[in-house]
This record gives sequence, C-alpha cells and structure tokens, in this order.
Amino acid sequence: MNKNEIIEKLKTTCESLIASVENITEEEFYASKNGKWSAAQNFAHLTFSTKIMNRAYSAPKLGLWFKFGRRFKGESRDYETIVSIYEKANSVPRTQATGFEPRMKPDSTKSYEIKAFQEFHYDLIKSLYNWSESQLNSYLLPHPLIGKITAKEMLFFVDYHILHHKKAVELAVKFSI
Repeated sequence: MNKNEIIEKLKTTCESLIASVENITEEEFYASKNGKWSAAQNFAHLTFSTKIMNRAYSAPKLGLWFKFGRRFKGESRDYETIVSIYEKANSVPRTQATGFEPRMKPDSTKSYEIKAFQEFHYDLIKSLYNWSESQLNSYLLPHPLIGKITAKEMLFFVDYHILHHKKAVELAVKFSI
C-alpha cells in the first residue's frame, strides 16, 4: 500500500467510526456496561494516541532518526503482518495501566469527542504530505506493545487500531440501547 492509499484508507476508516455513532444519544455515547469502555472513552483513547502520533509525524526527521533510528534496507511489512503481530502482542493479559487510558474532560460532550477525534486524525493525515515513500519505509517509531516499527507500519497500526475500537464502540452502543 502506498502513501496515497494509506491516506484514503485512514480517511475512510475515520469516517466509518464517526458514522457509527451519528444516530445515538449523548447518554448512549457515554454509557458503559460490564466494565467496558463507553463509545466516548474509545473516542478519547483514539484521540489521545493519535495526538502522540502527530508529534512524531510532525517532528524533524533528523530528530526521529537520532531518537529511534532508521532502517536503510528492505520495505515495510504489509498491513496484515502488522495486524497479526499486534493481535498476538495484545492477546497477552496486562496487569498494569499502559498510559493510554481515556482522558476525558469533565465537561466532555459527544460533539467535542467526535470533533477532537476528527481534528487529530486529519492533522495526522495532513502531516503525511511531508513524508516520502522512502522516509515512511525507513524511519522507525516506537510502539508500546510491538517495539520499533517503520513510520508506514505505524500508519497501518493506526488504521487497524481505529477499526479495532470501532468494534468496541459498536458493542458499547448495542448494549447501551
């Protein structure tokens, strides 16, 4: 998948998640059942994790190189491989907080959470126009569960991560109705 295909996929995935909560009430958006995150908490988590990604994709590439490294040979692994690696790492039970738990403002609203999600994800997409295919395949970024992966592989993860949480949002909404 090339950069333009990744950009289109990310846009479609973001729009799909937003569409999944368009017709629910504020109460349904914030409802939590069986100790699972509400739709609002899933949105807040995705926004927070993308806020961190935005720092990386807008940072000077020389700084990324010094901090995380580069790979000079080979291509990035494909989408399915990154998903498989992540799913395997994510299947191991965690006993401690990851630092990526939802951070919500006390006066949070459904429209605020959706707008924040949308803005941070579109900022990420915008930053990709400053990256070449070669740079996406060579600069490394740290993932908290699977270690250092290329910038392109991280984008595959971001897309999958949204889809993963979309399933959780749909379940949360289903159980809140």
